[in-house]
Amino acid sequence: APVPSIGGEPVDLEAEAGALKTGVVYAGEDWVTRGDWCGHYGLDHAVLCAVNAPRSDTYFSTRYPDWYKPGVSPDGEKILQIDVRGYMGRHIRRNDFLRAWCDKPNWPENRNVLYCPEAGIRTEAEWDDHGEAYESTFDGPDIWVAADIPEGLHEVALYFYNPNAHAGGNNGCRDYLVEARTWKTRFPEYTNFLILSNKMRAKGNDNYADTQWASNLVKRLEEMFSRQATPVAARTRVTGFAGNGVYKRFLVRGPVACSFTIKRNASFNTIVNGIFVTRLDGKYETLPVLAPRDGYVPSVIGMSIGDDLPMNILSLWGASSFSRALPSPSLCDRGEQGRLRAYRALRGWLAAQPDHGVCLPLSSVWRFSLNLWDDAGRRDFDAACERSWNSRQKGCVIYRSREWRPHSPNVLPLSREELSTMENRYIDWKEYLPSSPTAPKMSLEELKRFLKQPAPKENEEDEK
Repeated sequence: APVPSIGGEPVDLEAEAGALKTGVVYAGEDWVTRGDWCGHYGLDHAVLCAVNAPRSDTYFSTRYPDWYKPGVSPDGEKILQIDVRGYMGRHIRRNDFLRAWCDKPNWPENRNVLYCPEAGIRTEAEWDDHGEAYESTFDGPDIWVAADIPEGLHEVALYFYNPNAHAGGNNGCRDYLVEARTWKTRFPEYTNFLILSNKMRAKGNDNYADTQWASNLVKRLEEMFSRQATPVAARTRVTGFAGNGVYKRFLVRGPVACSFTIKRNASFNTIVNGIFVTRLDGKYETLPVLAPRDGYVPSVIGMSIGDDLPMNILSLWGASSFSRALPSPSLCDRGEQGRLRAYRALRGWLAAQPDHGVCLPLSSVWRFSLNLWDDAGRRDFDAACERSWNSRQKGCVIYRSREWRPHSPNVLPLSREELSTMENRYIDWKEYLPSSPTAPKMSLEELKRFLKQPAPKENEEDEK
């Protein structure tokens, strides 16, 4: 079908965008998704900064090939998979360091706070450059996010939310400048380094990995610092994110190393809450962050699109999408406008044919990919999170213990060992939840005493 026009002229976005083989461009912002990122951002890699302070929660969702088989790794490619790290800027006072700050471990009523699937709650946390301890005129300290991006087009989204703007003082004074740069790294990332180490071991150098990896990390960091003297490839401003969190989106085409320098810019301090990476060409299968095989994320897989669908609308959507080439910022805007126009046209066409078997699910897929939210969408997200948490509790006893995550839903004041013993003795742990419709045979105190006793021995007849 002929490609329809966008803005009055026929446009082939992929052809227009194919000038740069690698690089980064700014792709716009998202103020509506807020903390409900699962399924929308970070489909391949997600970092929730400091939610398990001092550690962050990282979700590795891509099914990469087995890089360690002979001949599998691409020839000459330095970056094989996504890697994201956070650093303090170089201009700091002696012995200062990047803070992992957890403001509120559990804030369920605040949708601006990122949902944490590993705990089943919303934890308000961020990386913090400790800027409040410096003068407002101090150049820094800043936060530097380093990312290794493999071949192909990827979306990198940085999430910002200021929960303390109304706490008084200068907390509301936050106005950042984000600068993005890319370069071809001379030092292999972790996976590639392990492949190299395995080759060295095969040659008899067993100590190569132990002696060289720490040095390699320092060299990679020095390389990123030195690249700050090169011209900025893309930039954006982050301001007004107190009442609502915002995703700042970039498109990066690899294989490249890239940095996102979040400059304090005389603000109270510099924070970032999450970093999310999604591969746009679908080259590798990804594992869902929420429950496996859950129907929350709609898909066109198995959908049969016949001639009865409006091909001009389908062509408009296709012409406004790009997954291989690196577009310019203006093409990003035009592409998003074209996809939104296509979605509205499809909804208008569907209004005349409300029972169309394919058009309705296709409309859901487009709406989801455009991050268009309403009350029903929020309820669907909450229900998917609940199913995901139930699935985690069903599969592993650690998610049932209050000792592990005291703020998680439906947890019991029992240790992991006690819950494992309950499972081995076929005692239903759900009977001890407040929401259980039936009362347990033993009280919680009696249960704890019972679990300390040796397991009853099987009689001889059972052994036979």
